[in-house]
Amino acid sequence: MLRKILIASACVLLIVGCSKPPAPAAAKAGTVAVVNARVWTGDDAQPWAQALVIDGATLAMVGTNEDARKANAEQVIDAGGRLIVPGFTDAHVHFREGGFGLASVQLRDAATRAREIWCIFDNTALGAAAPNALGLLARLSSG
Repeated sequence: MLRKILIASACVLLIVGCSKPPAPAAAKAGTVAVVNARVWTGDDAQPWAQALVIDGATLAMVGTNEDARKANAEQVIDAGGRLIVPGFTDAHVHFREGGFGLASVQLRDAATRAREIWCIFDNTALGAAAPNALGLLARLSSG
């Protein structure tokens, strides 16, 4: 009886010892985890965090280093204690400069002399009165 128990135990130990550990889950493509940072959130309930995870163009998680590592990100960046703050893109125009820009003719994309003439002509009252003049202008500018 004891011999059967020893043999069964040896078989179990052999099977367990020879089995492979489960493979780690594949990293999620397009994700970036930033760890070891000082993240100011601007949220009174949680003003500071250690890490964040970005999934594509979305901020997926703000929290602890452990939480960020659990996200299994494709790329992990160690911020080395640096400060991270929310950012914004400021799109505005100054009234005078913006007005001048709207009142001028944009020739940056005009590849030919005929196109330059057409851009200038099209931005005038005469251009509005004669919308089919491009062919005539092309012939005039090539000569």
